[in-house]
Amino acid sequence: MVKELSWYLESNRFSNLVVELDNSLRNYETAKKAGAPEEQQFILREQARALFEDHAVRSGLREEGKSFINIDAEFFEEDTLDEKASDSFIKNIIKGHCWQKHLWMYMGTTGTFTIISKKEMAKQGLKYEDYLPIEYKKQNPAKKPYAEKLGKNEEHFYVYGEGTVSKEYIAEKAELRFDRLKDTSGMKWSSGYDPNGSVVKTGWHGEYDSKGTWVRVEEPAGQQGSQP
Repeated sequence: MVKELSWYLESNRFSNLVVELDNSLRNYETAKKAGAPEEQQFILREQARALFEDHAVRSGLREEGKSFINIDAEFFEEDTLDEKASDSFIKNIIKGHCWQKHLWMYMGTTGTFTIISKKEMAKQGLKYEDYLPIEYKKQNPAKKPYAEKLGKNEEHFYVYGEGTVSKEYIAEKAELRFDRLKDTSGMKWSSGYDPNGSVVKTGWHGEYDSKGTWVRVEEPAGQQGSQP
């Protein structure tokens, strides 16, 4: 954490980065206009591409693995640098880095949020992971329960209390809810046997299905069952 934060706190960090990114494109432009050997142009183009891709990912402008930048197509018109396009891209990289710096500055607070804090954020439509620095998330990936307890030839499925199954872990569904144990059959179990008794049904009724099995059928809101 200290190492990543110190990178942002270095004097003239962003202005120097702008110069470095811009110079990488201008060096390539000079070589193109001078008709330099293809090998030399290739080296300069790859240096610019690697530099832009690295900072596009680190600033959050692009995702890792989807960061390819075609230097010629995105920043050049034949041999001439498209300064409007390059300036716009560089500005977006700097904006992204400024946001990452902000996240690192408050990492001491956000890194200690409790599950209660995270739930409150979720209620407001905020995703906790969006407020963690990219490099921090890369070094500390979220682990799913039991993720490291499976053998190589086993596949994991998560089964939730309401009866659904999925390969992805969904924290909200995994919460324990004791209200699911509430009896909704309509039977009054505390009463003695009464041959004239009936089941109080709300929102459902019973009927035979196509196989002759007596089943419970849910009804639309406002409609009441009528069978005993």
